[in-house]
Amino acid sequence: MKIYIYFLNMAQEFNSKQIKSFTLLLLSLQKKNTILGFAISLVPMLVTAFSIELFIGKIIGGEVHADGMKGINAIFFIFFSNAILQSTEALKNYGTIIKSSYLHPATVMISESLLQYASFIVSFLVLALAFNISFEKSALLILLSLLLALYTLAVTNCLLVVSSILEDFGRILGIIFQMLFWISPILYSVHMIKSDLVYIFMANPFYIFFELISLIFSPQSFDHHLFWWGLGSSLTFLAALYLLLMNLRKKILVFL
Repeated sequence: MKIYIYFLNMAQEFNSKQIKSFTLLLLSLQKKNTILGFAISLVPMLVTAFSIELFIGKIIGGEVHADGMKGINAIFFIFFSNAILQSTEALKNYGTIIKSSYLHPATVMISESLLQYASFIVSFLVLALAFNISFEKSALLILLSLLLALYTLAVTNCLLVVSSILEDFGRILGIIFQMLFWISPILYSVHMIKSDLVYIFMANPFYIFFELISLIFSPQSFDHHLFWWGLGSSLTFLAALYLLLMNLRKKILVFL
């Protein structure tokens, strides 16, 4: 019930006109409002995805396993890490505007996340074409990315107030995401881990999305124990953030 109220409150903060205007402003500032500017912004994500898919796959497996799954894992990770990092930093960067206007903090968060999601979708389409990912898999992956976007928004919504209180929160988040990269099954599968340490890796709140990507690519390897453990970790993490931070979140304008 509390989770329902949480998302209801987020919806009440939704202002489509503000979001459209502010997203266009961010597009102009960050991507130079040109196709070339947007394309250049995709280069780091695509280089990382292709490098992991082709070169890392060749090193680990002795041959190129070019089904696209490692590359998809990479862009999913880059999307949620960039969305959270950029959204929390944007709130700090535009704090003065928020305090002196009717611009809502949720608008900044959603607009930044929309830009990151747009980059993700274009990168995803490039990978889908490059590795000949089937239409059925592509449709399921896009649906999964929408669920990840909602989950990322929910997490970011809780973290906004922390970024306003802690000056170096962006650096702390950057370190956390570096750690999460190595304990996320991007370069490997948790099915390769033959010890109880696998449950530590699955404590990663974003693990469930990588498990679902693996399920889409290799349904025969589905492990319901890993699935429920990962889902429980994700929901527990979100619930903990809500309980710890949402009372402060209501007073976010005080901290800007």
